[in-house]
Amino acid sequence: MKARWERIIREKMAPMELIAGEGTSVYKVRGEKATVWVITELGDFPPPFPPLDKYEVGPAGGRELTFDVADPDFLVVTKRVGVAETTHYIPWDKIVDIVFRTMS
Repeated sequence: MKARWERIIREKMAPMELIAGEGTSVYKVRGEKATVWVITELGDFPPPFPPLDKYEVGPAGGRELTFDVADPDFLVVTKRVGVAETTHYIPWDKIVDIVFRTMS
């Protein structure tokens, strides 16, 4: 399961360069008007916060969504909105779909 989702994330998202010249396991959304949803098996997790694109950007900073694919058991999703940060650990085998949406 992990290999399939990791391949899709690597194809659809942009790698973050953490250390010059080294590979990364952290990916960010491509483009300013793009959103990503990770859909899991229904009933396994509590309802999520409103979608990231519903938040207003605060004066302390913008918003950022990153996926870390390094963990063998979990997709680690980190959302930063202004100064607030939320991290989700999603089991690879619970992912049903990943939706990439780009607005032009």
